[in-house]
Amino acid sequence: SEATPQFNFNADIQKALLKNLNLLPDDIRIAGRMNSNFSGSNLENINGSISLNDVAVSRDSIKTSVKHFSLNTKTFADGSKTILLNSDFAEGEIKGTFNYRTLPRALSEFVTSSITRDFSKVMPDTVAQNFTADITIYEPGNISRIIYPKLLLIRQSRIVADFNSTKQLNLTATIPALTFDKYTIRESSIYATIGKESFDIQAKVDKVLNDDNQIL
Repeated sequence: SEATPQFNFNADIQKALLKNLNLLPDDIRIAGRMNSNFSGSNLENINGSISLNDVAVSRDSIKTSVKHFSLNTKTFADGSKTILLNSDFAEGEIKGTFNYRTLPRALSEFVTSSITRDFSKVMPDTVAQNFTADITIYEPGNISRIIYPKLLLIRQSRIVADFNSTKQLNLTATIPALTFDKYTIRESSIYATIGKESFDIQAKVDKVLNDDNQIL
């Protein structure tokens, strides 16, 4: 069988295209000082640590800088993973069984089917998603736009969730400031429990603006 690629080096990176390295699906480029000690052929099977300092990050015309960023990942024999993130703009931990490629679809279809009760249109997920996540976001600046171009602003927020794709999603989010596309939301909080047969969603919002016009 083909050996898993090993990456163990320190480097001053002039330009790295993460899409070409099979680390991300989008055309995101970085430059900076890297310390790496990990193995893996794609995002799903990475084991080890990556540390970046004094980093320039870009996606198309969107640019920003990061003072420090470290990611520690471990994949276990049963397929479960642990991810620890530490940086100047966010920190967090994700533990459990999940697949980066199918997770967005699994979340979307689980929520849609639970609310509409239309389970007939749900495509079976080939990977059981069962994990917990605790993420704190500080002041990411343009990092949010690099991750998702329409996410113009998010700050001083915390998101705690646990998701089992065969049973239930629990979510608690506190987001003081969020701008998505043309909409700005101030002082919002969400508490949600969504199951296969029921859902309970509570949301509080101080203000919602469309451009400069308040709509709520």
